[in-house]
Amino acid sequence: MERLIALKKLLKRRKPKFIRQDAHKKPRLASRWIRPRGIDSKIRLKLRGYRKQPEIGYKMPVAVRGLSMDGLVLVHVHSEKELLALNKKTEAAVLAKMSRMKKAALIAVAQKNNITIKNLSVKAYLAKITEVQEAKKKVHEKKQAKTLQQKVAAAAKEKEAKASAEAESTVTEEKKKEAPKKSTATPDQTKKAGVETPAAKDSTQQTTKK
Repeated sequence: MERLIALKKLLKRRKPKFIRQDAHKKPRLASRWIRPRGIDSKIRLKLRGYRKQPEIGYKMPVAVRGLSMDGLVLVHVHSEKELLALNKKTEAAVLAKMSRMKKAALIAVAQKNNITIKNLSVKAYLAKITEVQEAKKKVHEKKQAKTLQQKVAAAAKEKEAKASAEAESTVTEEKKKEAPKKSTATPDQTKKAGVETPAAKDSTQQTTKK
């Protein structure tokens, strides 16, 4: 088995990269392999000095085909149950597409049970998660500070409005106090009190003239 894995590594090193024709020249073309169909395609004609195309001779030995370079069987994992069901010695986990937090939880379980994960570097991924969480925390703190400032500003405005309303009310009350009071007494009441009304004054002036 070790000899076959060593052979697989050697073959992997020798195996060329199969990319689409002219993908290195034209950015709009994807690099994934598509068989050339051009009538004058030099790759299709297998001319010397041009890129190789996939052939059956590039296959790996049957015993190690589909295995990792460590000789472990790659198993697609979606949940913690599937992860714990793996054989540590012969199998390695390939984590499926899932949320960041779920993946972090599965990584923690794998580290605890010494299970190898092949499709990501654990340290780099955990560092990335911590960075993202810190960034989110900072954004949340900024939002909280902003809302607090807005609340303080609103409270200050309300206080100013109340103070201005109170000042206006006090000014109006003072004006009312300073303004002369109009007499609401009747002519009979004024006679009794010994105060001459304007009509009585006119009548006395006319009698004196006569």
